[in-house]
Formats: sequence, C-alpha cells, structure tokens
Amino acid sequence: MRSAVLEYVNESQELTAAVGKGIEVWVRNGAPGREETGADPSHMVRFATEHVLWMRLPDERASPISVFAQDEANPPELRSLARQRAQHVLWRLW
Repeated sequence: MRSAVLEYVNESQELTAAVGKGIEVWVRNGAPGREETGADPSHMVRFATEHVLWMRLPDERASPISVFAQDEANPPELRSLARQRAQHVLWRLW
C-alpha cells in the first residue's frame, strides 16, 4: 500500500507540494535529526516522508493516506486498507 500511496501523491502536483511543505514544517518544529537518531540522512528523508504521509498536512486538511482512501479511482481493497491505517494513526495506535 505504501508504494500505491506514494505513486498517488507523486501524480498530484498539489499533494506533492503539500507533502514537501509538511516535511519542512515538521523539521522546523523540531523533528529528530541525525544527532538524536544516528540515522543516515537518506533514512531521515524516508522517515520524514513516511511521517507526513500519515499525518494531517499543514493546511489542516486530511492526510495524504486519507485523501487516497477517499478517491474512488483507487482499488477498493487498497482504499479499505488505507482507511484502516488512517484510523490507527488518528487514534495513535500506530
């Protein structure tokens, strides 16, 4: 499902820009860095992207995974899984 959501985001200039802005905001607000995690910078980019895919975007609209789940053009089984995962994040079960 992760690859389907990333592909979906990459197909939309609006979502791609919003995810980029979300990463900027997250970093500006004190995201863990290399000093705290010891992680390679490439891993931090992936971690930041993952974080933003699941969280509400800076403009307070739904998360990218929720937008994916609502789009009827996506396969029903992936939409259902995305809805379930979005609920886990909403209730902090992730």
